Amino acid sequence: MNTFTRRFLLPTVLLALAVALIAQTTDPFVGTWVRNMEKSKYNPGPGPQSQTVTIAADGNVVIGVDPQGKPYKWSYKKSEAAVPVEGADGTVSAKTSGNTVDHVWKIAGGNTKGHGAISKDGKTLIYKQDGKDGQGRTVDNVIIFDKQ
Repeated sequence: MNTFTRRFLLPTVLLALAVALIAQTTDPFVGTWVRNMEKSKYNPGPGPQSQTVTIAADGNVVIGVDPQGKPYKWSYKKSEAAVPVEGADGTVSAKTSGNTVDHVWKIAGGNTKGHGAISKDGKTLIYKQDGKDGQGRTVDNVIIFDKQ
């Protein structure tokens, strides 16, 4: 290996790889989030008996469990453009900035907006959602998730 390669090219390549690895793991939303049943409020209710949201580093999001406690799976890929929600009749768009995320949900004839913020310690996600559901009812939810 010549001097240029040892002194400049090799360290630059290693630094670029390190930055890429760090960037993949620093998204504060990545991980498994479980709804805190006592702190969450759904209007109109009832909310799901339990809820887990899993967010992968590649942007894939999976949501499960319906109000009757039956498992279901919604999934979508994080995107600023509206993308289909698999397992639900609708679309979602997501814009993430630092510790916050903003969604536009258009599911089953409803139209809601959501705003989520992660606590400074990275252990809690507070998600507020409002708009109209598919039956035209006003939605005003505050959902608290704990990171697992």
